[in-house]
This record gives sequence, C-alpha cells and structure tokens, in this order.
Amino acid sequence: DSVNSSTPLVSSQVPNLGLAVGIRRESSRQTKLPSRLEDNDPSAQKLRVMEKCMSILKAMSLKDGSSGRFFLEPVDPVAHGIPTYHQIITNPMDLGTIQAKMDGDEIESPEEFARLVRLVFENALKFNVDPTHAVHQAAHDLLVLFNQKFRDVERMTEKKKPSKPEQKEKKRSQQDDKKGLDKKRKKKDSNVENSESKKIELLQSSSQEVATALDALTSSL
Repeated sequence: DSVNSSTPLVSSQVPNLGLAVGIRRESSRQTKLPSRLEDNDPSAQKLRVMEKCMSILKAMSLKDGSSGRFFLEPVDPVAHGIPTYHQIITNPMDLGTIQAKMDGDEIESPEEFARLVRLVFENALKFNVDPTHAVHQAAHDLLVLFNQKFRDVERMTEKKKPSKPEQKEKKRSQQDDKKGLDKKRKKKDSNVENSESKKIELLQSSSQEVATALDALTSSL
C-alpha cells in the first residue's frame, strides 16, 4: 500500500515531539573480553561477535540522534495522528527496542540482530514513500551505513579458508588415518581367520579322538 499524497509523510519511527529522546542505558552485557579467545571456542566467538553487534547498534543510535532522532523509539500512531500506521507497518521496530533486547540477551545471533536493525529502516522507507522526504533519505543512508558496518561481523563469522600447507597437512592426516584403519581391519580379518582355523583344527582333532575311542571300544567287544 502507498500513503495518500494528502497525508503528511512521517517517519516509521516518529520522534517524541518536543521531548529530548536519549539513547537507552548502557548495555549490561560483558564488555571486557577474556584476554585469550580461542578460535575453537564457540562461546568466546559468540561473545566477541555479539559485542561487535552492540558496538554497531550504539554507533547507529548516535548517528540517528545527531540527524533527527527518527528511529530511537516506537511509533505512537494515536499521539502522532497516523491511524493507518499499523495497516501499513505490520511489524514495527525501533533502535531502542533492539537495545533493550540486546541488554536482555533476547537476540541470540548476529543474523537476528541484522534482521531487526534492517527492519527499522525498511519500515521507514515503506511508510515514507517519497524519496525526497528527509525521513526516507535518513532511513536510506542509515541502512547503507549499517550494511557497511555489518560486513565486519560477517567477516568474523566466516569460516577461515585453510592455507595450502594446511590443506596438504589435512589431506596427509586423512590418508594416515585411512592407512591406520586399513591396518586395523586387516589385522582384525587375520585374527578372525586364525580363530576360525583353530576352531576347525580343534573340531578335526576332537573328531579324530572320538573315532579312535570308538575303534578301541569296538575292538574290546
């Protein structure tokens, strides 16, 4: 749906008119990382990535605070006289709500964090369809800025491609493992074969002894 041209275009995140909107309280998340973060420690990796997300969120909030404060708080359609807001924006979101979710550890992954932040600006672009409107332009610029900053997080979460020496070492290790398994399998097969041979010899020996005993018994009758 589009907004009627006679309806004033407003931000999907309308500023609190006449009131100063400050950035929400500082995060309660741990800010000092362990001195040594092991690359193979998933919990340490997640902590580092989510701290980076928090840093990006603060930067986006500061940028918005200096250019209009359009996206820091939820929209109040009644207070701002925009009764059709929730007909157009069915999933509202704002930076302050994301901050609260981060503080409460409600966002479990960088992908979810990025989805919510992008939703803030996508809502604004959808509700304010005029590309020359200040709110539309602010949302566009902040979305571009966020995508640029979030590339750092994406690089952190990408799996490191092994170098050629590491690839060779991995291949050699796999070959050694395969050889070791083949040796164990051959040894097991050999043991089974020897065991079967012994069983056959034992049966043959027992049969011979029984036959001899029977011959002796028959002779004595």
